[in-house]
Amino acid sequence: DYYQQLKQQDERNPYISWQLAMCYMSTRDYVLAGHYFSEVKTMAKNVYPYAGYYAALMYKQQCEYKLAIELFNEFLLENKKNAVAKKKDENPAISNNFYRYKDPKVVKNLKKLIKIEIEGCEMAIASLKDPQAATVINAGPNVNSSYTELSPYPLGDSALLFATLGRNRATNASYIGGKGLIETDPWKASEFRDKFMYSHKQAGYVDSFQWPLPFYDGQFNDPNMHTGNGSWGPGGDKFYFSKCGLDAQDSLRCNIYMSKFGVSGWTAPDLMGDLGEMGHNTMPFVAKVGKKEIIFFASDRKLQSRGGWDLWYSIIDPRDGRISRPQNCGKMVNTKMDELTPYYDSRNGTLYFASSGQ
Repeated sequence: DYYQQLKQQDERNPYISWQLAMCYMSTRDYVLAGHYFSEVKTMAKNVYPYAGYYAALMYKQQCEYKLAIELFNEFLLENKKNAVAKKKDENPAISNNFYRYKDPKVVKNLKKLIKIEIEGCEMAIASLKDPQAATVINAGPNVNSSYTELSPYPLGDSALLFATLGRNRATNASYIGGKGLIETDPWKASEFRDKFMYSHKQAGYVDSFQWPLPFYDGQFNDPNMHTGNGSWGPGGDKFYFSKCGLDAQDSLRCNIYMSKFGVSGWTAPDLMGDLGEMGHNTMPFVAKVGKKEIIFFASDRKLQSRGGWDLWYSIIDPRDGRISRPQNCGKMVNTKMDELTPYYDSRNGTLYFASSGQ
């Protein structure tokens, strides 16, 4: 809103247009983001050399695939030769800004990504000519709230387990003279935590769910930490999930925990060995691969990483539950970008995942 006010006063200022484009991209308003990135490209391409690349990404997000391909190819043509790095005497206020100069390494990596993006656009164009039947239905207001819901896991055919804040209202705040903006109706800290809930399917409806209920099994939810990404082991007697909380540097850190069901019910969740070290580890999925029980997970650990978040796996010893040293899933799966949310289908030996680099 503030940048739009400035825009009315100074319509030809590329900095304001760039800031608007970044704001709209961050809030996923791809139509306006594409408009303003294109505007910056027209007004000040030399000042913002990556504007054309981002404009192409935004048009791809809008399903404007042909226009996106055109802009991607234009960026490749303009950067056919090696980019020139910033000069030593360049203004530090500008040179410290990633978007204001061409870095040879950045441009080289962008060229590789652009080829993948173009392939994605061509794949989309082809799929529109020969669409495959798929039905996507929102799970409804009993499951979804105004905040984020994540990691859905079916409980047989009758219910859905998922993680949510479980709230639909914002906290209230009032301006108090001399004290500024003060929360007058703050959430309790324990309420502002992702937690497991479950919802039964409504009888007579294919994909409609009842009002969600707290998931008390095993006391997996923690009032001091975010919990989610639940996965049962193949035998159904082990439950794996993520817990995230602040570390000593006030950074959010995620680790994988496991609880086992026995004669006395679920055991207290235990941090899973080496998976709890060297970076964030989250999104576990456990499956039978041949005769072995494997835990797949996402991690941003640096050692042996291909970059960003990668998918990893460890073998679980059936005798004592110990896990082997984590192994990277390799270059056929992982890229320099992020790979997340592993799901392994044991019936046909297929690994499904999300990737921003494929």
